[in-house]
Amino acid sequence: MLITRSIGYLAAALVLAADCTLHAQENPPAQPQFKGELIYLRDYGTDDIAYLVVPEQPPACGIVIVPDGYGIDAEIKKQADALSRKGYLVLVADLYNGAVTPNPQQADRMIADLMEKSVLASLKTSVNFFQTSPRFKVDKVAMVAVGGTASHVAKFVLKKDSGLTSVVFLEPPALPAQELLDGIRCPAQFLAGPDCRIESTVRAALVQNKSASIEIRDVPAGPNGRKGMGSKEWTAAEEFIRRGLTQEKKENILQKLFD
Repeated sequence: MLITRSIGYLAAALVLAADCTLHAQENPPAQPQFKGELIYLRDYGTDDIAYLVVPEQPPACGIVIVPDGYGIDAEIKKQADALSRKGYLVLVADLYNGAVTPNPQQADRMIADLMEKSVLASLKTSVNFFQTSPRFKVDKVAMVAVGGTASHVAKFVLKKDSGLTSVVFLEPPALPAQELLDGIRCPAQFLAGPDCRIESTVRAALVQNKSASIEIRDVPAGPNGRKGMGSKEWTAAEEFIRRGLTQEKKENILQKLFD
């Protein structure tokens, strides 16, 4: 009798386990829901894709996000969606041919494998999208460089035809030398993490306010060591971009008054 009862319990347990497995297959874990969509940019200069998020109100400006070596993953989509809710038209550039990784070492390799000429062309295409798209054209375009993309974005910003109103660098590995900082043609903010390399001459020049359009702020390391993923950093970046738009608007009003 005891043996029969034990066999009955075992059979019931197996049926319950099978039912739970079937239920789990029928109801897989919910995936994050994002506002944006992947689009092709082949009409704007290169055969790239990008993640585009459209705000519900007329945009204050366009923002190009240049993601670190993790690619266009859930974290960067979350930040792009958050910026769109604040009234920005956001485009996340894909520099990695659709590749996405959660592995920090692989992310570093993806950054190291980037070809500068190709990156600069992709950044120009992203800005062209905002400047010439019949449906999404905006007058003002800002750029946010995450982590290891800083060196490429800095070279892009040095170009006369970058078309940017401001640029933010989230936890760059290093700040450019002073002569490069002086050549940046739009307001720039550097949110420097604990391991950011900054030359003493650059620090001194910034303290003495020799680079009035350059702002540097020290920030703690991102969560789990992921560069540029702290919510406070993105808030600071958005505030800097919005501040630049407000300042430019005031200058335009004053110019009209005195013309």
